[in-house]
Amino acid sequence: MKFNEDHVDVPEAGSSKELADRYIHKIENGFDLTSSELAKYLNVTVRWVVRHVKAEHILLNKQAKDALNKHYPNHPTAVLFFRNHKLFKRSDVFLFLTNTSHYCIGFGDEKYPIQLWPKKLLSPTRATEQFKCDMKLLNNRVKESQIKKYFVMGTLPRYNENDLKQILPDYPKQKH
Repeated sequence: MKFNEDHVDVPEAGSSKELADRYIHKIENGFDLTSSELAKYLNVTVRWVVRHVKAEHILLNKQAKDALNKHYPNHPTAVLFFRNHKLFKRSDVFLFLTNTSHYCIGFGDEKYPIQLWPKKLLSPTRATEQFKCDMKLLNNRVKESQIKKYFVMGTLPRYNENDLKQILPDYPKQKH
């Protein structure tokens, strides 16, 4: 598995059309995951994604963006050209997350395939906001109930929203 930048070679003749074609080929073959999309999915900042996600990606420099906007302004993926500097290969990010994520119950670690993870995971901060409780209560209830604690990339704790609804059923209704 490659964890580096995938280069898009600049054509010798310097043709912007050929350069745009090469980028379009890469984008159509999986390099279509933006840092902001991944940040939203992981509940982290874009800066965190750029610094910590070690997956195959391509860089969109000014020359590439100009060529893409000139030759493919109405391409279905044109929205990727404007604000993004780095595009990750979707399958490689999935593989990277699979290899660096696990969950634990209580004090023991147990591997659990990411494909079987719940669709909606909440960070502790988002959980306290959603359920209108403090971090101490959340941690106590999690510890008592021993619900699964998911670690994305080994360090980002997340909880299944449905599990939290079971252990904090009274909290969205009450005001503190």
